[in-house]
Amino acid sequence: MQIDRYSHHSANVTAILTEALGHLREHRAGTRDPAALAHALLFESGAWSVTWTDGRVPPLAHRSDGPALVSYEPEGALRLEWYDMGLLHRGGGLPALIEYNDDGEVSCEEWWEHAVPIGRRVSGDRQP
Repeated sequence: MQIDRYSHHSANVTAILTEALGHLREHRAGTRDPAALAHALLFESGAWSVTWTDGRVPPLAHRSDGPALVSYEPEGALRLEWYDMGLLHRGGGLPALIEYNDDGEVSCEEWWEHAVPIGRRVSGDRQP
């Protein structure tokens, strides 16, 4: 995966991807802390995802300082999703779901508040 493909959006996206890829490296090397709140999945296709949870059993996708789910498809689609206690949610008027295409451009944004869809913008649209 080429992080620089997405880095022109913000340093925050670069930091998110760097952290997620670190969890994937730990997973591949077998050095992941079993008590960690981030869980990596690798697929034969080359796709991967990292999910942060709340530490409960069963775990809920949850993260207060970034997306709780980062996923990547080999065709280049990158998806960031924010969750609060298992519910798709992001406050402050920011999108809870951001999807990037294989050129690293934002292709879709969705606004959610506590699992209720608020708006959606697909590439080319002006407003949510």
